[in-house]
Amino acid sequence: MAGPTETSQTFENLMENLEDTVERLQNDELSLEDALKAYEQGVHLVRQCETRLSEAEAQIQALDKDGKLSALSAEDIFDEDEEML
Repeated sequence: MAGPTETSQTFENLMENLEDTVERLQNDELSLEDALKAYEQGVHLVRQCETRLSEAEAQIQALDKDGKLSALSAEDIFDEDEEML
């Protein structure tokens, strides 16, 4: 599927694409092969949305004492959690 790169899509765009994919799976009479491709695309979109949400949550949790967001990514937060174990 041609389109914007993953990193250039907003969370809202990803959600819209996911909703379109779910609608196609629910309403169209897709062949088994096309349904599997759509399902795979949906799983990929869900994972991208989860990543974006995790990154947003990490930024919110990383508010510094001045109330400004620090530039931590979700990976930075997860690395810190792993080190703590």
